[in-house]
Amino acid sequence: MSEAKDGPYIFDGTVLTQYVGSWQNVVVPDGFEVIGSNAFRSLDKLRSVTLPASIRRIGSGAFADCPSLYFVYLSTLVLPKIEDGAFTGSPVCYLMTADGVNRIQEVE
Repeated sequence: MSEAKDGPYIFDGTVLTQYVGSWQNVVVPDGFEVIGSNAFRSLDKLRSVTLPASIRRIGSGAFADCPSLYFVYLSTLVLPKIEDGAFTGSPVCYLMTADGVNRIQEVE
């Protein structure tokens, strides 16, 4: 497959490979299954991300070095696989699922 672009999202099939927008609160469209490695890395203004129920995996470094990112909302009850370093350097401490809050490891 080859990469395509739809608005601020660059993707390859069901893999969101890069976000190129500047929104503070991002809602990822339904249909993506993977947030690719480094897809949202180093976005200074990003505060929250809402992921669709279709997400199955969050790649390494996907949300790394996002100093204003505190919350990731999931539209599902099942946590996706979270690869090592997905949130390194970001203050995210919680993934909020459809039925409550699931704590993830503290990020230093």
